Amino acid sequence: MKSFYFFFLAFFMYLFCLPAAAQDLSWKVEKVLGEAVVIRGQKEQMAVPDLILEAGDMVETHKRSRVRLIMDQHKLWIGPKTRFKIRDDVATNDKQDKLQLYYGKLRAKVHAPSAKEKQQEMEVLTPSAVSGVRGTEFFINVSPHKESVCTIEGHVHLQDLKSNTHHSVKPYAGVSIQPGTHPHLRAMDSRIIAQWKAETSLENDHPQWSPHYQQPHLKAHSFHPSFHMGLRLQSVVGHSNHLGYGSSLLPSEDNVFAQAKLIPEFHWGSEHKLFWAPEWLYAYSEETMTLDKNPAISERLLSKVRLPGELYYQGHRQNLKWTLGQQRLHWLDGSLLGDNLWSLDSRLYPAFRLQTQFYPYFLDIFHAASQTVRAFSGNEPLTMSGLHLSYLSWAHFFALHRNYDESKSGTSKVLQNHNVWDVGLFSSRHFDQWNYQFQYVLQNGKYFQDQVSKINEENYFYQVDLGGYLHPQWHVHAEVSYLEASRNFLPGMESQFLLGYSQLLQRTNLQLQRFRLRYSQTDWHLILDWYQSWTKEASGAFAKWSGDHVSIAEEWNARWVWNYEDHSQISWVLVALFPKTALSWATPNPEAGLATQIYWQTSI
Repeated sequence: MKSFYFFFLAFFMYLFCLPAAAQDLSWKVEKVLGEAVVIRGQKEQMAVPDLILEAGDMVETHKRSRVRLIMDQHKLWIGPKTRFKIRDDVATNDKQDKLQLYYGKLRAKVHAPSAKEKQQEMEVLTPSAVSGVRGTEFFINVSPHKESVCTIEGHVHLQDLKSNTHHSVKPYAGVSIQPGTHPHLRAMDSRIIAQWKAETSLENDHPQWSPHYQQPHLKAHSFHPSFHMGLRLQSVVGHSNHLGYGSSLLPSEDNVFAQAKLIPEFHWGSEHKLFWAPEWLYAYSEETMTLDKNPAISERLLSKVRLPGELYYQGHRQNLKWTLGQQRLHWLDGSLLGDNLWSLDSRLYPAFRLQTQFYPYFLDIFHAASQTVRAFSGNEPLTMSGLHLSYLSWAHFFALHRNYDESKSGTSKVLQNHNVWDVGLFSSRHFDQWNYQFQYVLQNGKYFQDQVSKINEENYFYQVDLGGYLHPQWHVHAEVSYLEASRNFLPGMESQFLLGYSQLLQRTNLQLQRFRLRYSQTDWHLILDWYQSWTKEASGAFAKWSGDHVSIAEEWNARWVWNYEDHSQISWVLVALFPKTALSWATPNPEAGLATQIYWQTSI
């Protein structure tokens, strides 16, 4: 009798636990942000929490929507505008570990099986490749013209279906597959990985913000498999008081400016590409200045077509890529030479660039002539040559040589007829909760400081940034920075955003500290900055318009950036600059400089 009771109890417990065990072998919707649908055969239903998915189900997410799925100890994050399917070519009593991604973004964290568990891997099929993973966190992005696979933890085994080549994608490495090109392994920037994770996360969402890589992509139209075309529109309007954004570097009392830019882009070829982007720029500004108690109003209207604009040839061969022609130069963390953030007038350089990947290293070499579009302030180098070697995209060594010529560098005696060498180290990492950045530059160059004396001296520049989220559940990120530069340091490669949005602070005999707060959501960011600057010597000048008697200043700025569509972005900037001592050539009591700007860009 007792054996009967034991048998009955064991049978009842088996029946009770069977559904739970079966459910553990199926994907279940854990959380939904926005709207997503599950297509099962001919029927459609909304994705809701606790919905059990079956083999053959297809999941589609709408714009600005995300879904998180769980199966046993595995997790799957589905990004916006994504379609994927649980493949039905496996036995129904097996785990649903065969997925097919048609387009969009998918991130998975696959539990590493123990020695007693079945050594089974998850497989993701895309239009061009098959990825097999076990005990791995990875990311896959499928777009019309490119597929990317990136490993965050563990290893991903990738097979290119067209070339039948196999790749082992290691942590912080990625593989890109494009039509007509051979896939190759490359190191991934930790900031981009953090952004990808944020684009698929639902909670504890910590989007990373950078003015350099988070730009709207071109909305390309394909008229042929090898021909793509798109159109970019950019505009900026602004107003400033006592800041020099007009025709002079002196602080104008009032300045109103507006610019519009139209850039058609054409791409030919696949493995060998020809890129052409002519530009049409329309600019208007009205400036009021008072010199010797006489106010003067100047009005400027500019309309010009820039031909050929950006025009270059790009070739690929295995892990080697080269670019030849007139192009924009971006290096390390941003522009090689800082652009004027208040102007759409581009800097284009005739240049040759060679890049190669040999994991975990990346090598970038370039040589450029003077830019075809003269900078407003002059002082542009005649030639530039650079070398950049990085390890896993977070440890960088770089060297830069600039040659200035009197006939092409304006009238500044400081920059005539001399060579400048920069050698430095750069490191930047972004983790889930915190980030750091460090840069040190040693500079050697010959300077004409007057008509007679010629000084050959070494200069330096270094910066340290450290930031993190104030609470794991909050979206507020705080960052502190310290920067120091010697008196005659000549900037050339650092991010222009570090010194404030006014662009009136220079790295010359400067010490600067910055405190930044950033509140981030999926599509928009609010950034608040406070800068305090001072000089180590009374004769040092840190403002382009300040003269030699200003020793300290504060800048406050606020930026709001909204990516309201995949190919569109709008930003608003408010800047206040407060000189702390009188200007030697201006009024006894310096006035605060104020400026505001609205920037918009899209592609159609």
